[in-house]
Amino acid sequence: MIMKYTILEDHSPYYVTFTYPGFEDVVDYCRNFKYYWAPEKVTANFTHWALPQGIGQLVLKKSRLPDLGYLENRVSLFITKPGGYYPPHKDAGDHRVSINYPIQILDQNCTTQWYSDEQLDAWPINTELARAGMSRESLDFQHLDKEKLIPSKNVCFQEGSCILFNTDIFHDFDNSQSKHVRVMLTIRLQNPGEMYFDDLKETLFK
Repeated sequence: MIMKYTILEDHSPYYVTFTYPGFEDVVDYCRNFKYYWAPEKVTANFTHWALPQGIGQLVLKKSRLPDLGYLENRVSLFITKPGGYYPPHKDAGDHRVSINYPIQILDQNCTTQWYSDEQLDAWPINTELARAGMSRESLDFQHLDKEKLIPSKNVCFQEGSCILFNTDIFHDFDNSQSKHVRVMLTIRLQNPGEMYFDDLKETLFK
């Protein structure tokens, strides 16, 4: 059976929200782990929880995504505490794009912003993180620094869809005005340097 992926909103080159039959199975399965993001347990500003590989394999099977080769050991939940903030960054190494599933977003107060390279010239890349193959992150960027910038794109994602997300443009996520834990599932490609946002968009929605 050929899967039909339906675009809800196309805000290229930043993101595309979409649905397809059965995507809710992934969301429902991940919500089985809500014990781990109970408010009293979420103490860190941001937690990157890479699911055990066996669970990651099951999530990928449930996802019914096209067989493009995904990192089974990098099927991850991003957990942001109430009031949390993660500064502008591009994803690790040559990762250009991800497929995300909102698992828990309980209000409209958690925003994601994208910024141009030029806007962030004043903040060098954290070379320590970059050399470790982690985030290409703006060094010493503080939440108050946001007041100096006008984002290229701003969105508050909601439950009920999937997200094709361009991780190769500087972006942050800001839960500082929310009283709720935010949880996002993110899936990455095995050979990320071979596929960019536009490539994956064409593959999914051709």
